[in-house]
Amino acid sequence: MTYQSASHKNQDEDKWFYFNKTESLPLGIYVKIPNFILFLQGREPNTIKKGDYVVFIPNAETLEIALKRGYITSEDTLFFKKVGGRYGDSWTVDDDYKFYLNGEYYGKVLLKDKLGEKMPIKIGTFQINKDDFLPVGEAERSFDGRYTGVVKVSNIKAIVKPFFTGLHW
Repeated sequence: MTYQSASHKNQDEDKWFYFNKTESLPLGIYVKIPNFILFLQGREPNTIKKGDYVVFIPNAETLEIALKRGYITSEDTLFFKKVGGRYGDSWTVDDDYKFYLNGEYYGKVLLKDKLGEKMPIKIGTFQINKDDFLPVGEAERSFDGRYTGVVKVSNIKAIVKPFFTGLHW
């Protein structure tokens, strides 16, 4: 699980730094990429691509599970993941609990979390719609799209890059 500690009810559009304190992505401080930098990279403002790190508001079902299990302590906690898939991409969870993005193996799907609770798993192949993205973590135990499904692109608060990572505690 990787979550950002700020409240999305605050002025997150004005935030420049985000602190990632869980292991789905490298621990540390991330900086927001401003729209003018995206423009200089040949990208439209506020557009995401596969591989971007994003800070976002989770969907209601994901939020409910995360709160109930104690993964997070506040309903306005932002999640912090990598964009694994975009419009036209697909993901699969097969009968052997393996997770694939566009037919390429990404990792396993765990039946239970660290607390011994059953994970919300949907077997099948799913397409990503135009206004959605599939969030993924880099750690085996990431509470990400393999369990939660897609998220609306409009839920993204910031595209970020590592500023200072490699922290350990």
